[in-house]
Amino acid sequence: MKNKKDIIFLDTSIFEGNNFLEGNRINEILKLSEEGVIKIVMPKLTYDEIINRIKKNIKNAHSKFNKYRNETRVLRNVPSLKDKFEKFDVEKVEEELIKEIDKTFKKSKIIIIDYPDINVKEIFDDYFNQTFPFSQGKKDEFPDAFALKIVEIWSKKNDVKVKVFAKDNDINQYVN
Repeated sequence: MKNKKDIIFLDTSIFEGNNFLEGNRINEILKLSEEGVIKIVMPKLTYDEIINRIKKNIKNAHSKFNKYRNETRVLRNVPSLKDKFEKFDVEKVEEELIKEIDKTFKKSKIIIIDYPDINVKEIFDDYFNQTFPFSQGKKDEFPDAFALKIVEIWSKKNDVKVKVFAKDNDINQYVN
């Protein structure tokens, strides 16, 4: 695969920062990928992390919605607002949004990179030596380290360069 178009990796933070599929920026990027102007690659790890964050966000929103629903119950007496306060099933909502994510990713031709064999020693060495992506020994960088290693392996195998986009400046320093 020769690098005829830009190939990009979008970190979970980009999706979450754009409310997954709602933001104008993420929709423009997905549209460019759908049109073949760019190509998006994503480790299965990142896909799984996106799904995990969706579920956590929905559970959090459900809790806040119920609190809001209870605190504003007088508004349920107003016919034009009544349907705004309907209870919802968290699992059904999660399933619906995940289906929408999958449909959008397929339409945008996102390449999901499966889990390869990885030399975990390299990642732990980086952790213990506090080298990229483990600034100041942050343990929460482990998923990022594995995702970047997966992208690196894929890009070498396909002889391409991948540009990384994330809200985390540490990850944005990655060069392959």
